[in-house]
Amino acid sequence: MAITASQMGSTLTSWDQIPTQDLVALSTSDWISFGTAGLHSRLNTLTATQWSRIETQDIAVLSATQWQTVNATGLNGLVAAQWAAVSTQGINALSLSQWGQMATDDLRALTPSQWAVVAQTNVNGFSQAQWNGLTTSNLNAIPTTVWSEVSAANLNYLTAQQWAGMATDDLAAISQGVWPSVVATSLRGITAAQWATLPTEDLAALTPDQWALLISEDFRGLTPAQWSTMQTADLNGLTPAQWAQMATDDLRGIQPEQWVRMQDDDLRGLTPAQWALGFSTDDLNALSGVQWAAMASDDLRGLTASQWSQIETADLRALEPTQWAQMFTDDLNALTTTQWQAMTTDDLRGMTPVQWSKIATQFLDAL
Repeated sequence: MAITASQMGSTLTSWDQIPTQDLVALSTSDWISFGTAGLHSRLNTLTATQWSRIETQDIAVLSATQWQTVNATGLNGLVAAQWAAVSTQGINALSLSQWGQMATDDLRALTPSQWAVVAQTNVNGFSQAQWNGLTTSNLNAIPTTVWSEVSAANLNYLTAQQWAGMATDDLAAISQGVWPSVVATSLRGITAAQWATLPTEDLAALTPDQWALLISEDFRGLTPAQWSTMQTADLNGLTPAQWAQMATDDLRGIQPEQWVRMQDDDLRGLTPAQWALGFSTDDLNALSGVQWAAMASDDLRGLTASQWSQIETADLRALEPTQWAQMFTDDLNALTTTQWQAMTTDDLRGMTPVQWSKIATQFLDAL
């Protein structure tokens, strides 16, 4: 004889022996009545198998109070289709402990409308395995306001592939205080398109050590406007190898007041082509005498004749005689009479006979 809802509500205090066909036979109104009667604890006597057989329409009517009492056996007994049927009130009622007991398959089964009611306290309780099991759709369904409260420890559980799938609004929502603790593997997962949308405040929150660990594809995504707001410590955190990979458009984004604070090793990391294409006259004239004196001969030869003709006399005087001896004659002939007249005797003596033989007479006459 089939067990009825009336029996379940009165004489049966443990439901683990109820045949699954009798559970399936219960109506939606029966399940609602169990909640009304306060029989929440009896749900926890059901086995995982019994939970898996409950109809999705019955799962959908369980109350928030009923969901608050469901134990790990019940949570793990539900199949994907059942999880997708849980009401948003039921999702919102689950505790931090209950979320921590959910299987990754169950989390993946949640719908965008269900993810929309997940609180930040719940996601911060996820384990690494749970975070790693989330799909791009799951991550994008988590409200932007929740991302603003996700801890660094939880963000670092995400794989590089998951970071690459995050919505730009969600990335921008991450707290500035969290960014300094994001590990390099996570940062490297961010795509060029994503980097280009990060607020300057978030970029400023990254540490020099983090910048030094990025690969060229990462920082090439930054826009000239973003480079123009970079802090000196962060620029100096980049390695010479990173500087050598920078696009000329990005170099042009760096402001004169930033260049003057650059370390000599970083300047030497730039290629001749970068010097020729990435520097405006204002950038070059912002460099200090110490920086000019530290420049490699290849970099000096990388500057164009037009650039040389605009360099301030104080910067020319900072160059060493050995540097002048490596200059192309075309660049020497691009200097103005005023620039020639400002050169020191030692610099003139540093030039080679070959160079002197090709200097225009107008400059010789000006000396």
